[in-house]
Amino acid sequence: MSEGHNSPPADPGRSIDLRAPLWAAAAAVVVLFLGPAFVGAFRPGPDVYADFVQEWLSARNYWNGEPAYLPQRQAFLRETGIDAPRFDTELHWNAHPPAAVAVALPFGLFSDYRTAHLVWNLVTFPLFLAGVVLVLRELAVPWHWWSVFPATALVVASQPLGCQLFQGQLNTLLFLLFAVMWVADRRGCAVWAGTALGLATALKLYPGFLGVYFLLTGRWRVLVAAAVAFLAANAAALAVLGLDDFRTYVQKVVPSLMNYQTSWRNVSLTGFWLRLFDPQAHEKVLPLVSNPVVGKAALLASRLLVVAAVGWAAWRARTPERRDRAFAVAVVGMVLVTPVAWTHYFILLAIPVGLLWMRLPAGPERWLMWAIFATLWLPEYAFAWLAVGKPQALAMINLEHDPVGPAVSLTALSAFTYSLLILFALTLRLPTAPAGMPGETDRA
Repeated sequence: MSEGHNSPPADPGRSIDLRAPLWAAAAAVVVLFLGPAFVGAFRPGPDVYADFVQEWLSARNYWNGEPAYLPQRQAFLRETGIDAPRFDTELHWNAHPPAAVAVALPFGLFSDYRTAHLVWNLVTFPLFLAGVVLVLRELAVPWHWWSVFPATALVVASQPLGCQLFQGQLNTLLFLLFAVMWVADRRGCAVWAGTALGLATALKLYPGFLGVYFLLTGRWRVLVAAAVAFLAANAAALAVLGLDDFRTYVQKVVPSLMNYQTSWRNVSLTGFWLRLFDPQAHEKVLPLVSNPVVGKAALLASRLLVVAAVGWAAWRARTPERRDRAFAVAVVGMVLVTPVAWTHYFILLAIPVGLLWMRLPAGPERWLMWAIFATLWLPEYAFAWLAVGKPQALAMINLEHDPVGPAVSLTALSAFTYSLLILFALTLRLPTAPAGMPGETDRA
């Protein structure tokens, strides 16, 4: 036996656990410097209108007896007295499905946008925290009294979460559904897992990709429950909004979403390939080679590779531990293959992140994991700032920047996509037992 095994145990009274004071100090610094911005994200400043304006305008349309899907410039002028021509090119319609509009209807009772945005965040942010608690409990993450300090630091410092609050997006609600889906699947509650999947898909469509995992793991009851929940949610929205709004969504809104695919903010594979070969002029990103056929072919090939990897992981998932790995692979793959994904989608990756944190052993891959985690916590303009400077990076937020070349597109604008691809690879190689614990340790 080694000397360490023969040594007497250390006297607990002589050791000092510095984790509590160190994390308390870190949390204090984070709250001091980033706390005001984090709290301020709950309610936008005067004359600031973020993504939640879509839900608010549709809800206001409804309560005014008009179609929920009206051209946003028209609805915005009526509600605020401000004419915003940019709505005609950047956000002509509310981009979200009718079920999302129906969920947001109560918030249209507020005539003031800032108040509606604040109340939305106050209602949905606790749902995100509830999802995090579910995941931590399911992973059996140790909790100490001082764990509140790292938790506070991580939440306040998370730029994707801050962006989610500032934009007033749907991801806090979606993440709770993801957490319920995963926990229910682990415990064999097919109806609950399927209901969560169906509701999430009704709210944002792209979560339906997770059906690949359930299909190839033979979870037929989950898929049936998901279909029922999806249809029920849309039937409820149809009963409230009417057929004309559904027709407008299918015929006008969905085609308009092509407008965002080459955005410099789009972190999905679609954004990566189309910026290189077929960017839209208003994005001011110069192509590597202007060849839409090559861009679409590369996109299709890369999507098929991701789907094949997800399918392979799911097909091999014959134990609960392997199903965890397959679900994590599917969640990261979902963000990669969706036509449009923004950095605030990163909060949906909490389950893959948690599984990697708990199961990846010490070594180079764990160091790589920490590097990727740190990258995913950064603001969406962080790499653009490094590449083109602060003024141009901030100008890019409103598409008022000078055109950027393919070198910037391949590096700074694609850094988050590369990070997602590395995260995808790490989840594919995720051990099926916690680090340092007995059990399955097979790697992909």
